[in-house]
Amino acid sequence: MRGVPSSFPTGYNLLSWVLLSISLGVIASTSMAFSGPTTPPSSESGNSQECSADGTCSRNTIMGMADAAPTAPAHQHRHKQTQNHTTRETGLKQASKGTDADATDANEKNGEDEQEDPLLRWLSDRAVPDAKSCGVFLAPSTIPGAGLGMFAGRAYKRHEVVTQGDVVIPLSEIDWHSGFEIENFLWEEYTWSDSSFPHMTEENGYQSGLQGCSPGIGAAINCDLPLVNVVDTWSKIDEGGMHRSKDPGAGAITPYHDRKSKAIRSIQAGEELYIDYGENYFETREYIYGLMPMHRHYAQADEFVEGYFEFREKAFQTVPKHLRNELEADLWDVITNWGFETRMLNALPRNHSELDEVMAMGGTQWRNYKRSIRDVAWLEEHGQCMDNIKPGKSTISQAGRGVFATRFIPKDGLVSPAPLIHIADKKELVMYDVLPENEDGLIHRNASRPIHHQLLLNYCFGHRNSTILLSPYGLLSSLINHSPDAPNTRIQWTKKEMRNPEWMEMHPDDWLEESHSGLQFDFVALRDIEANEEIMIDYGPEWEAAWKDHVKNWKKPEGADKYMVSYEMQKALDADVPTEDEGGIGDHLQVYCHDTFRLVNGLPEGDDDYHRCRPIKRYKSPKGETLYLVELYYVYDDEWQSSIVISELLFDVPRSIFHFEDTSYTRDHQRTFGFRHEMMIPDDMFPKAWMNRQTNADG
Repeated sequence: MRGVPSSFPTGYNLLSWVLLSISLGVIASTSMAFSGPTTPPSSESGNSQECSADGTCSRNTIMGMADAAPTAPAHQHRHKQTQNHTTRETGLKQASKGTDADATDANEKNGEDEQEDPLLRWLSDRAVPDAKSCGVFLAPSTIPGAGLGMFAGRAYKRHEVVTQGDVVIPLSEIDWHSGFEIENFLWEEYTWSDSSFPHMTEENGYQSGLQGCSPGIGAAINCDLPLVNVVDTWSKIDEGGMHRSKDPGAGAITPYHDRKSKAIRSIQAGEELYIDYGENYFETREYIYGLMPMHRHYAQADEFVEGYFEFREKAFQTVPKHLRNELEADLWDVITNWGFETRMLNALPRNHSELDEVMAMGGTQWRNYKRSIRDVAWLEEHGQCMDNIKPGKSTISQAGRGVFATRFIPKDGLVSPAPLIHIADKKELVMYDVLPENEDGLIHRNASRPIHHQLLLNYCFGHRNSTILLSPYGLLSSLINHSPDAPNTRIQWTKKEMRNPEWMEMHPDDWLEESHSGLQFDFVALRDIEANEEIMIDYGPEWEAAWKDHVKNWKKPEGADKYMVSYEMQKALDADVPTEDEGGIGDHLQVYCHDTFRLVNGLPEGDDDYHRCRPIKRYKSPKGETLYLVELYYVYDDEWQSSIVISELLFDVPRSIFHFEDTSYTRDHQRTFGFRHEMMIPDDMFPKAWMNRQTNADG
């Protein structure tokens, strides 16, 4: 605290100490009531995401947290339905991001009554010009020490699309497939809960262990909980126009795509973009982030500040003006730097001079707002444009989706920046068969029988002489396709400042355990690229040879002609559902019946909304409507065998009774017929220090 001036009258000197004592008692009691624990858990440096001193955080950084007041980064749901499936031996190290109820409610609240928002009134005469030709930038974050972030290059209105639809790459039970031996899989700091994406939870029969790797808006963006300004939309799902009965490319691309982001309030040009990771993400990582304020704590902080304003007006009304500012600043220092910590106290602005303006903007939640805005001219000089490309249907056979130039890109111009997530060893993406016996009721991997690789491999870069994989997470760059004969783009190490360029001179063992991304590629034009032209690079001769070999030896899998994935079957309301007499629907689908139709048949309401069922007979009603006779059943398991027990029969039910789900590991991208190969980094740009695997000189 500042010292009291020697000329300060004795009476006021005594008054200041009295006021401080009173305020400390008020702060302590109020904060205790608001926020629970007063002592944060200890934190260790070198194994966390990074938060600044005022509580904002980023996944892009690692630092010691002992002196950091918490706030920061994404979404989480891990509540699974329990069905009659044998449980896999599984155990995720930590929760993924996912939109929880608090986050969703907060997002909706942030977008309501926009015209009455105090922030808009505060901004009314502070218009900032848009960037000349870029809607979204990648640039150093405004969060101190947070690495890179995403910024608005122009102003966006509420509900306006900010980033175009990117892909989501499913990651299937990587802990189980690795034998729980991976200590630091960096992508897990960037993954999203499977429940964040439609139909993803069904892939493994609603069991834990499935996550979504979401480049672009899902990985490059940071989070400051009270300043969240964009919300992600649900992705779409389809196979990119391919089918396992005719396309060698089936299973080689992710079916999840078109994950956009939209503004949930007005966004100013130059403002850093923040998405909500969900409060649960931080509450389960208190050992990293400390006592980070949640939305409710900012509301509590607002009430406290209003009370403080009333208190100071009464307490300082007789204090000379030339001393009042200093006394108020001293008092606020004591309030915000007292010897205990709560989430509510961490929501308060640290600088007394900011209090009035912050409250005029709408409350303590806006304390970091001014800091979150960069000058657009600065972004044009120091940042990189992320929206030079847009998604669309590829012109290349068997490629599915691709990206196209949004605008003219000159030769050597930037196509897309691509920060990189490192994977220590390609072996970490190997998938294994199961052991035939499971006496303990669990499904164990057969470590002697590797059968495939995770789909993520197709979205990584590697080199024949190294175990390292590098996975780009720039906006839409995962959709750039291969052309061996006419590529218009290439990769290069970025010429912008990288966070850890020294890694390129280090042996992999000396940096691969780092828990943050530190390297970056840039996709750069080999020639002038016209607007709407598809972007293509050369994946390398090894990739090309592997693809040709795959096409040459490809055979459609058994039953492919009749195969229909669950979400397509659900939409095909005119399609007949095969009955048991016709051979049934197949092992790849599980059929359920809505409980509503039991009620129609005069049966009592069931405990569940859906019941396992199978159609026995299909026939036409007198009015020509297709109806079914359906058996409802359950599976009875005893010590020796499993039995199907018929529980009920339903007569004259329509096609709409049925609900379909895929059985575990039956979708195209989970089957072994799907092509797998990493893209190859050219020899002339691959660091020699990383060559930790010896191979034949010819590859």
